[in-house]
Amino acid sequence: MEKQNSINIAIFMSSKDVNCISYKNSIEQLIQKISSYNVKLLVGNGSDGIAKNLCEIARINNLEILSIITPDEQGYEFAHEKLTVTTIADRKKLFYDLADLFIVFPGGLGTIDEFFTTLNELKSKKSNKNIVLFNLDNFFNPVIMLLDQLVSHELLKQKHINYLIIENDINNLVDKLELNQYLR
Repeated sequence: MEKQNSINIAIFMSSKDVNCISYKNSIEQLIQKISSYNVKLLVGNGSDGIAKNLCEIARINNLEILSIITPDEQGYEFAHEKLTVTTIADRKKLFYDLADLFIVFPGGLGTIDEFFTTLNELKSKKSNKNIVLFNLDNFFNPVIMLLDQLVSHELLKQKHINYLIIENDINNLVDKLELNQYLR
């Protein structure tokens, strides 16, 4: 059952096992900080690796979890709700439609694809949603440089970069989300 006036936050991240302590600590800090707000997390598979860690921490902190999966994925077993879609493209569309905010942690091709697909959707629909690039250990610096390069060559407008909130500190990130009234 969805809480009234909750904010839906889509989390894009790796489903691989990640042995990076700062990654695990950042996830735990984020979940602990947002657990006092009226938040519902939207995740993909969530049954493996670091994504499962996020879901476990969210469950311990009593956050609602919606797992959006394709038929070949298991999904997070303790999700409050699971939605099965036919394709990854359908999942990305559902994430876009349901989420109020997107937080991108370091990840592989799937995560990068979700990020660019969402950015392109925001750009084309002139949305008021934002994407957070959590730049843990400067992971997204090459992506940020690419976006800056696209702007400098006039292949992308600066206003489209304004959908991004780039942060590498969880406390600062939560402060920015409060300031932008995502956390209420």
